[in-house]
Amino acid sequence: MKRISFSINQLIIDDKIFELDFFRCVPDECKDPFIVSKEIRSIKVFKKNIFEDRFIGLYFKEGEKYPYSPKVIKSSSRNLEEIDNPKLPDEIELNDHFFALIDCRTQLIYASDQRRVIGLVDWIRGKTKHEVVIKPLFEERDFINKIKSVSEVSFTVIPNLFNKYDPQLLSAKLAEDIYGFGAEKATLSLKFGRNSKINEIKEKINQKLFNRKSDYEKLTIVGRVNDNFESIFNLDGIINKISVATNLDENTKNINELDLFESLINKIKQNEKTK
Repeated sequence: MKRISFSINQLIIDDKIFELDFFRCVPDECKDPFIVSKEIRSIKVFKKNIFEDRFIGLYFKEGEKYPYSPKVIKSSSRNLEEIDNPKLPDEIELNDHFFALIDCRTQLIYASDQRRVIGLVDWIRGKTKHEVVIKPLFEERDFINKIKSVSEVSFTVIPNLFNKYDPQLLSAKLAEDIYGFGAEKATLSLKFGRNSKINEIKEKINQKLFNRKSDYEKLTIVGRVNDNFESIFNLDGIINKISVATNLDENTKNINELDLFESLINKIKQNEKTK
């Protein structure tokens, strides 16, 4: 069993509402090689699935030819024997996996790796020849109003960032640092239980953190919209997430994409019932 987190963004195509039929032009399966000097260096394998005439599952498997190890360790051997790599140098192992689910009803896209969302948008744009953009589920100004609880606040401070005229407060103590090693910065992480006074916490966040974002090197606030959805604020923007548990293949330890998509869809529909 493995837990996978999906980031949630608004998907906008040609600045209007899109329908399921829009994605008919995207092939059900395809292989996109990356070629350098007539040599295939890597490859992306894609598969599309449609669920309930509403959801579109996009599953990507990728692999690179290099680096290639001429020797491998046989883990089942008693002495961890080193043997010649049974995979030939021109064979590519597809060990990099990425999942995305598009909900045509809500116009949302769920991605298993937020860092790949821009590349995914470029891929959809290339396959459909339409203008495709994404936007956060809600804007920064809505963050405090939307979240129902706060589970964590963490930030990185540097000497003299706060209250620099008071030698008893945080910045001065950081400049000294507890062991006398001369620390240049400190990251503080505050954890909150579900019974914490959410209104007071949100008020402090708004006054002390949001209004002084430029003073922080790093700032992360983890809040919950409800039991299923998590919203994460950082200096780069807001990431909204939903997590699901899925089974792994017993032999390969890979994720079955159909099981994963069905688990995610069930979680989405469960959340709709609680609204």
